[in-house]
Amino acid sequence: MTDHTLLTSMDARTLLAVVHDLDDGQIVLDKALQVADSLKIPIHVMRVVFDPYADFPMPEGVDSEQLRDVILRDADVQLQDLITATQANARATTHAQAGTEITISSSVVWHKHDWQAIIDCAQQVQASLIMKAMAPPHSGLILKPEDWHLLRHCHQHVMLVTPASWQAKPHVMAAVDVHTDGQAELNDMIVKQAWQFAQMLGAELHIVSAFPDLERWLGPISVTIDFHQARKKLQLSTEHRIGEITGALGIPDAQIHARQGDATLIIKQMARSLDTQLLVMGTVQNTGSRGMWLGNTSEQILSQVHCDVAVIVAQDGAHGTDRTA
Repeated sequence: MTDHTLLTSMDARTLLAVVHDLDDGQIVLDKALQVADSLKIPIHVMRVVFDPYADFPMPEGVDSEQLRDVILRDADVQLQDLITATQANARATTHAQAGTEITISSSVVWHKHDWQAIIDCAQQVQASLIMKAMAPPHSGLILKPEDWHLLRHCHQHVMLVTPASWQAKPHVMAAVDVHTDGQAELNDMIVKQAWQFAQMLGAELHIVSAFPDLERWLGPISVTIDFHQARKKLQLSTEHRIGEITGALGIPDAQIHARQGDATLIIKQMARSLDTQLLVMGTVQNTGSRGMWLGNTSEQILSQVHCDVAVIVAQDGAHGTDRTA
């Protein structure tokens, strides 16, 4: 049974499930029902709709507001059908216990920018977690995918899900940064939320942290350093720091991984080697011109892993820092 006392900033309130279209809606709602059933919280399902043609000048006798209402009503009917079908499927599986029923409300919103509508709705329904399908990556330097905008501006934790269903006993991986000053609180949140997800899914939890490649940076200027010994000490130090975070959870040493190298590459490699189904990471939000150009590890990894990603948000916008676990 899940120990709800470990819930930190994801206090039981409302889960906001975002349905982009009917193709991704089924898997988003199915996973949202599993999470909501575990946390015993209601779900609010929203769909963002926008058709630029409805905002164009209409021919005489055609009212643009009426056209917009027709589009919204049609989208709402489709959403209600999807919710009904998903609830019926959940009743026929082991996702929900007999006699329990998750309260589900819904809304269809007309907005040009999905991410802004999601943030507004999350505030209105007091969501503690947002779940949505992961958007495809974008190659532009300034024009960011909607997921990047969402991670930069919302105050809720976000789980971006892939089309793959969760296995019976999946692996959950938490990525932490134990070598950056001021990261302790975020690391603690990441590990506790990852532990909660692992308990919910009946999963094996692995903790991963990268440490720097000393030889790469110090090799050109020093030939007197025993890099093998230095690397071993840094690895042991990293494992010890991870243990300080995870000690109370009783995570076996075999599930704690300290790896040398670039954090993005290490996370990508470990997620693949562990066959991870859910990766839990942290991010510190960047806004303004600096945030337009620089992405942190969480943002970079979204286009490089093929699993669900839960992003635990730490608010540090006042300093504009670019730290991440």
